[in-house]
Amino acid sequence: MSARAPLADRLGRTVLYQVYPQSYADADGDGMGDLAGLAARLDYLAWLGVDAVWISPCFVSPFRDAGYDVADFLHIAPRYGGDAAFDTLIAEADRLGIAVLFDLVAGHTSDEHPWFRQAIADPGDDRFVFHDAPGPRRNRDALVQIMRHWLDRGVQGFRVDMAASLVKDDPGHVETARLWRDVRARIEQSHPGRVLISEWGDPARAVPAGFDVDFFLQFGGDFDGRPLKSLWNNGSGTVHEAWDDEPAWADAAGRGDAGYFVAQWREARAPIEASGSRGLVGLPTSNHDFTRLVSGDRDAVQARSARPADGRRAAARRRLAAAFRARRDRPPPRRPATGRPRAVRVRGRRPRT
Repeated sequence: MSARAPLADRLGRTVLYQVYPQSYADADGDGMGDLAGLAARLDYLAWLGVDAVWISPCFVSPFRDAGYDVADFLHIAPRYGGDAAFDTLIAEADRLGIAVLFDLVAGHTSDEHPWFRQAIADPGDDRFVFHDAPGPRRNRDALVQIMRHWLDRGVQGFRVDMAASLVKDDPGHVETARLWRDVRARIEQSHPGRVLISEWGDPARAVPAGFDVDFFLQFGGDFDGRPLKSLWNNGSGTVHEAWDDEPAWADAAGRGDAGYFVAQWREARAPIEASGSRGLVGLPTSNHDFTRLVSGDRDAVQARSARPADGRRAAARRRLAAAFRARRDRPPPRRPATGRPRAVRVRGRRPRT
């Protein structure tokens, strides 16, 4: 890395930019985004003021679930350029002072992963939960090994997919939190100051469990994402069942109330502040699981030809996006980057962006 403060020390003012690799930038013209395409555009991201990029899963995979079905955690998928393209990306990111974070799929694998195939063939292999049982220690060891492998190769941290899901039948996520505290302590021993961001949806639990940032999501936590949904409700994305038909503060009809969100935000922050932790509560305005609040000029064009109600909603979304991006006392909203002018239909692609 260039001579800048560690990412963990400046998270509160960091611009984190999510990249969906298969639809961001195609360097070789095969209709599929790749890491070489991302590397070629890092100087542009640096010019925009981006401090860190979070790359959605780019490991070896059959791509039945857009890479979240991992078949090999230790190698980059050939469609993205393989391990050599990753090394080039890290070198360019280091030159520009941009931190790279990987999306870590910690709770499951592809059915093509050797671990899964061995578990099917051997009834004594207990790495997978086919029935209720305590998780074996070697699962945790393997997770730490995967993390250290990529930290050794240059990534600065991870966004952990479904971080609250690792321990089953765990009321209050007590054992889940204990697992992550153990993992965090082991990573701190070998790679101090690295960043862990959780997809948990319950910052009051996730931050004390060892994560630097947890996001309010449209699902998760004791209230199943209602704080975020009370703020805005775009009813779209891959987690359709998470959206409720309730008034939201940003609705074009103006029926919502931000009071519930503010109260829950403060409640999530209170135990973090009381503990003296540097942990942060993040507010996503979009990610790969739900549509961004505003898509720039294209949204304005769409709004002009939309029905009046839809046009009002689009205008409200633009105002809301501008309001949140103008605030400086919280982590900036993360944006999934598609970068391609049109969709390219390829095997394994799902409309996550």
